[in-house]
Amino acid sequence: MRQTATGAGRSDPGGMLAPRIACRAAAHCAGRDAIRDMALWPRYDSCLGACRLHRAPCRSRLDASPTDAAHAARWESYMGEQSAPARKPLKKLGIIGGVGPAATARLFTRIVELTDAAVDQDHIDITIFNRPQIPDRTAYILGESDQSYIPAVRNAALELEQLGCDVICMPCVTGHYRSDETFGALTRARAVHMPIETAKFLVEMGKRTVGVMATDGTGHAGVLQSALESQGLRAVLPEPEFQAKVMSIIYDNVKAGRPADMQAFYDVCAHLRSRGCDSVILGCTELSVISAPAVAHGMLVVDAMEVLAMRVVEECGARVKESARVLG
Repeated sequence: MRQTATGAGRSDPGGMLAPRIACRAAAHCAGRDAIRDMALWPRYDSCLGACRLHRAPCRSRLDASPTDAAHAARWESYMGEQSAPARKPLKKLGIIGGVGPAATARLFTRIVELTDAAVDQDHIDITIFNRPQIPDRTAYILGESDQSYIPAVRNAALELEQLGCDVICMPCVTGHYRSDETFGALTRARAVHMPIETAKFLVEMGKRTVGVMATDGTGHAGVLQSALESQGLRAVLPEPEFQAKVMSIIYDNVKAGRPADMQAFYDVCAHLRSRGCDSVILGCTELSVISAPAVAHGMLVVDAMEVLAMRVVEECGARVKESARVLG
């Protein structure tokens, strides 16, 4: 049996591969190297363009050149795809969430939005523990509660490690107090320290004096102050009147599901500016959901949540979008 385009000696049930238009580009679709899996044919229809002689392109390029420039370009693209190196496996991320729930949802969203991904497979494999029953961090640090959050956070970190997570983070700045006890038990996974990464970012931005908007617990424990000082930065906390405004935004607004008092936010920014700050940290992840500006009263506003999202994307081996907004 003589076949003009489908390859000598190959059956063509139902005439599915029968030639309809004569085209010199058929040399690219020569018989014995054609992909035989019919399920793959639709993927390559566009590669052949006007050439309908064969639905499945060959795996090896033959000498004949297609007459259609568009056909040639599609062919080169296909061949490049076949020779492209396999994707490097991404590390798996574990998130200790529920501290609080809105902040956890925000972190996940920002990780997805910051990842430079062309296809689903370019994104990070993420396991999230939403554990809102973890005791309040601020209440414990201030001595208002004898329920420690440390065992619950440590156990969650170990569980995530046992599930195969390579990188672990927690979207709660206050919860990083005594992080050696919460994350020190990890044997394989790496914990991304949110306050330290934020301090490093501020150094990269050339800042020196940083105003801190955070919970009373964070301020009392010195979580952000120690991180900033370790990077050569000076930390400034709001005076009591303005710290009360910060706590109200966090607890009375965000955690209670109410809109944030943005006038109070700007009042605190103006206060910190008057004390010589050139930048402000949103040092509580509940503040990450209030859509704060990137600049307020001439100061750079750096969201610790944004920095964390960017760092974990990088740590897991994915790419961060060049256009990503890390500020505000």
